[in-house]
Amino acid sequence: MLGHVGVMAATTATGRVSCFDNKKQFGFVKLDQGLGDAFLHMTVLKEGGYYFVPRGTTVQVRVKPDRGKYKVVEVLHGRGRTPRGWS
Repeated sequence: MLGHVGVMAATTATGRVSCFDNKKQFGFVKLDQGLGDAFLHMTVLKEGGYYFVPRGTTVQVRVKPDRGKYKVVEVLHGRGRTPRGWS
């Protein structure tokens, strides 16, 4: 019973980075299909192998609902700055 409380599966979505502030370490992805914006934190970017994504970059992400909006829980694909250069 407890395993189902507040657990929602992540959904794969595509969108464009609308803004990302490296100093504040967060930004937003405007999701396609009218889903709105998703919060993107630097830790999720780093887990995906990135440390910078320019505004307007198309990304494929996994999102979960969070307080009536979405948050990015995984970056699957995008064009951004990696430790080895641009992907």
